[in-house]
Amino acid sequence: MDTIKLTVGLPMFNSKHIAWLAFESLCNQKNINFDWEIVIEEEQNELMFGEKNVNEYAERLYKTGCKQIVYKALSNWIPLARKWRNLGWAAAPTSQYFLIQATDNYSQPYRLKETYDMFSKADMDWVTSTKGLFYIIKTEEIIVIDEPHNKVLSGYSGLSMATKTEYMRRLPISDKERNIDGWLVRTVSDLKEGGSNFGIIETNTWDMTLYTHGLNNISLQRYEPLRGKYPQRMQLNDLKDKIPQYIIDKLLECKSIAKL
Repeated sequence: MDTIKLTVGLPMFNSKHIAWLAFESLCNQKNINFDWEIVIEEEQNELMFGEKNVNEYAERLYKTGCKQIVYKALSNWIPLARKWRNLGWAAAPTSQYFLIQATDNYSQPYRLKETYDMFSKADMDWVTSTKGLFYIIKTEEIIVIDEPHNKVLSGYSGLSMATKTEYMRRLPISDKERNIDGWLVRTVSDLKEGGSNFGIIETNTWDMTLYTHGLNNISLQRYEPLRGKYPQRMQLNDLKDKIPQYIIDKLLECKSIAKL
């Protein structure tokens, strides 16, 4: 695939009940005028989403400009940091930009286009958002978070992230399991001349993106810190003009199997 410009990296683990959310958001991407791909690594177990389910989205993804789906089955569990490195190596040789996608997030419909344009128009190294909407599936509440921009390099912000594919290919081997968002941005910063002139772009389309809590291994660590720190609340139906109704309905159906 000699035309692919952007890679969506999607590490999956125990995502059987929620990975549909990420794939629906990728199928709903708009205004894409470049070729892109998805690369996936997933441990094979009873809670896997599985290659068969991934392939059911293929036709819809191809209509958005996705040129290939690379699915790598893992026989054993590996740490997330190592998985990100593997996904960087799996990216197409022509890939310039790498979008970091979580299985339990619904990305806003212009995320791929916006990310591509941001990198194309400015010599920057990292895209992120300091604001986000976290939907707690079990309680049906949305926590609105807002972190100062100067905390991005400290790892406090890990929302709607993207970087250059060359940096993902150069990630060091690491067995780090937690706080991977912060590790990623700091590591990528160090890869650019020791952090010199590390350029960060902040996206402002955070209110069309939904991060969820309750059906993914990583998200189960978020509830108490988010609940105690951010007092602002919304309800899922408050987003009905920004998130498709069928997504809202399906999330509401997940309440019975979600955890706090």
